[in-house]
Amino acid sequence: AAAAAAAAAAKMAASGKVQSLTDLVHILGERIDASGSVGESLSLFLEASEYFVKDFHQFVTIFVEPLLHDAKSATPTLLAAHRHIPVFLSGLKSCEALYAGFTEEFKSWHEAGDETQIWRLMLRYAPLFEVVAQLDAGKDTVKEAVKAQADQMPPPFRAYLVMCYRREKEYRPEEYEGVEEGSSMATNKAVARLKLMVDSASYHFGTYMRLLKRVSEVMPGGSATRSIFDAAYLSMKHTDKVITDSFDAQLELAKIHEMENAWKMNLMMPGRKLLKRGSLIKKSRKRDLEYTFVLFSDQLSYGTSSAHHRSISLLRMNVEDSAGSVNDDRSFLVASDDKSFVCVAGSPAERRAWVDKIRGASQELRGDGDERNPLEMLSPSARMSPTVAPVWKQDREASTCSLCAKGFTLLNRRHHCRRCGNLVCGNCSK
Repeated sequence: AAAAAAAAAAKMAASGKVQSLTDLVHILGERIDASGSVGESLSLFLEASEYFVKDFHQFVTIFVEPLLHDAKSATPTLLAAHRHIPVFLSGLKSCEALYAGFTEEFKSWHEAGDETQIWRLMLRYAPLFEVVAQLDAGKDTVKEAVKAQADQMPPPFRAYLVMCYRREKEYRPEEYEGVEEGSSMATNKAVARLKLMVDSASYHFGTYMRLLKRVSEVMPGGSATRSIFDAAYLSMKHTDKVITDSFDAQLELAKIHEMENAWKMNLMMPGRKLLKRGSLIKKSRKRDLEYTFVLFSDQLSYGTSSAHHRSISLLRMNVEDSAGSVNDDRSFLVASDDKSFVCVAGSPAERRAWVDKIRGASQELRGDGDERNPLEMLSPSARMSPTVAPVWKQDREASTCSLCAKGFTLLNRRHHCRRCGNLVCGNCSK
C-alpha cells in the first residue's frame, strides 16, 4: 500500500541520512517546506504519511499490543502498574487507526485530483486529532517505566524484548544485521525503538502543520477552494495549539515534581490546578531576592531552588497593581493577613499576567463573582489576624527611627513595626 513511499524511504536510507522514522519524516517535511506548488506539497505529504502509517502500524503490533494486554491484567509484569500506562497505550492504538483512516481517504482524493475534498477532510478530522494531546498525560510515565525495567531487566521484560527483536528483525532485517538475539545490543535497540516511537504520534502531527503552512503560501487567494482551505487551516491550528499547550503543561508539571523533591512537600493535590510558574523579585527587608513563584488554584507558593519559603491561601490574600515602588510599571503588591510584600516582574506585561491570574484564581475559588478584596470578606474569627499585614520597609530606606528620629547604629538597631511596617528603634518598638 505504500510502495512509492517505501521506495523513497529506501533511496533516502541509502544516502545515509535516515536513521529512524522521525529522521525520514523530518526530511520529507523539509521537502514540503521547499515545494513549489500545492500538488507537489500534497504528494510529498502523502509520501510521508504512508510511510509513517506503515511503520507506526508495525510498532503498535509488535511493541504496544503486548504491553497493553499485560497492563490490563490483574498483575502486570512488563511495566509497573500505573493508571496512565493502559490509557496511553490505548491512545496509541487509537492514533494508529486515526492516522491510517485519514491517510487512506487523503490518498483517494489526491489520486482523484480533488483538492477541495482534501481540505474538507482535514476540517472534519481536525477535532479528532486532539487525541494526540491526550497522550502527553502518560508519555513520561511510560518512558520512566520502560527505563526502570531496562535498568533492572527482569525476566518477563527481557522475554518481551526478545520477542520484539524477533518480530522487528522480520520487518527490518537491515537494522538488526549482525545483532545476536538476547545480546545487550539487541535489547538496547528494542528499548531505544520503544522510547522513540512513544513520541512519534505527536511528532508526525507536525507534518500536517508544515503542509498547511506551505499550501497557505503557494495557494492563490480568492477562490472557493481557498476559503475551504482557510477554514481547515484555522481548525488544525486550534488542534495544534491544544497539543502544544498540553505538552507545555506536562513540562511544567515535571518542573513542579522537581520542586516537590527539593522543597520536601506535596504541591500537587487532588483538585488543585497549576496556573502559573515563574521567577519574581521579592523585595525583602535587607535586599531584593529572586524566588520561584508557583500559582495554584487555591494558593500562591514561593521559594528557592532548594527550599520552600512560604505558601499563602488565595482566600487570605489580595493583589494591588500599584506597589509604590520605583519599578511601579513592573511591581505589584501581595497583601495577606499573615505577610505582605512587593514583587517585581521582568516586564509590565509579565506583571499584568501575574496580577490577572491571581485575581482570576481568587475569584474562581470563591465562586461568587465578587471582586472585593478577599480579606474584607472574611470574618475576624476566620482570619489569622484582624488586619492586613503591612509591607515592611527595607533597611536601606531609613537611617533614623521614624518616631524619635534617633540614628540607627550597631547598638541602636533597626526594628519593624508590626502595625505599619516602618523602621523604628528598640525603645520605640516596645
